[in-house]
Amino acid sequence: MDGLALNGTGSLSWFGLRIYDAALWSEAQELGGEIFDQRVALRIQYHRSVDAERLVRVTREEWRNLDDHMEVPDQTRTEAWLAQAGSIWPDVGPGDFILTIVEPDGETRFYGPDGLLGVIDDPAFGPAFLSIWLHPRTSRPELRSALLGDPVNGA
Repeated sequence: MDGLALNGTGSLSWFGLRIYDAALWSEAQELGGEIFDQRVALRIQYHRSVDAERLVRVTREEWRNLDDHMEVPDQTRTEAWLAQAGSIWPDVGPGDFILTIVEPDGETRFYGPDGLLGVIDDPAFGPAFLSIWLHPRTSRPELRSALLGDPVNGA
């Protein structure tokens, strides 16, 4: 990805089943402070089939889990985001990927194997979405550490 450096990679497994591999890129070699003051990309490569409805449902659940620790916008706004995302995200299967590129104070673009899937033009969406993986209170701290390039704590 032009102008972006790989920060780290990791995997998500559930009961021993590998669900996906993830990789995080950013403009800075080392992330610190405000991650979202720069262009950030997250690529998720799936090893299991997951339908778009489940992707939306898991996103909603993760935001609810983070609600006490970050400023997720009100439910009306997040439900509008989820409706938009549900119309963009495809059902995925083994070998498929979704690449998310978040522009600082700008849009969030989603890409799949065939190119651009769609855009969410609300500047608050991208940081809220990537916080699922990158917030210190994420439900997957080992994956967060791996994505941020922490070799000691990473998965």
